[in-house]
Amino acid sequence: MPWGRVGSNLIMNIVAQSGPVKLANETFNTIKGEAEQLAWYREHYEFGADAPSRPLIGCKQNVLSITDPAGLGAVMLRDCVKVVRMRRDNLVKVAVSQIRGRIYADEARERIGRPKWALHKNDTPLGPVFVDPALLDTRLKAAERAHTALMRMFRPEAVLDIEYDQINTDLAAVVERLRPWLGLEHTPGFRVPYKKATPDNLRAAVTNFDELSAALAGTPYAAMLTS
Repeated sequence: MPWGRVGSNLIMNIVAQSGPVKLANETFNTIKGEAEQLAWYREHYEFGADAPSRPLIGCKQNVLSITDPAGLGAVMLRDCVKVVRMRRDNLVKVAVSQIRGRIYADEARERIGRPKWALHKNDTPLGPVFVDPALLDTRLKAAERAHTALMRMFRPEAVLDIEYDQINTDLAAVVERLRPWLGLEHTPGFRVPYKKATPDNLRAAVTNFDELSAALAGTPYAAMLTS
């Protein structure tokens, strides 16, 4: 994935519901260096073991945390690792969601002593917030870089590609594609522990929507604000 807020926690949770699995979450945020990351990868996926400890072994990583994306991508495909590429094409909604996510996490830290990023079903959602246009611009540029890096890492035919709107509009269809790709048995139903943190209509998510609209006018991002 190129960033958080693409539905990756939900998909990982659904995979975990499918049976005994061994999953890791964004380990390369703290493991730095090409050799170190490759060593972790080989150990985690248990290459060379007589038998794997679980029927399914996987991990979720942020592409920007990978020291050598092209190199690791080539190794993974050579090792026949099944890659699920998670992305979100609407970069404005990505940026707004990230900004709101940080606010929500900071508020949670004040309430319960630790940051909380995912919105569970029984949680009270964050209301409309002010979004600094300058911060939005910074986030958009970072999202653009991350999206480009992600799309360059693998050929389209080498991955199962999941775009966020597919999850948002028809999660069941996404799961039906995901299970055979990963070699999971078909099991009826699945639980959805999370709910959407940022409304699709960004007018309901930010208090200064018109200011953001003016700031993005004439840019490729303008249409993303209202789509």
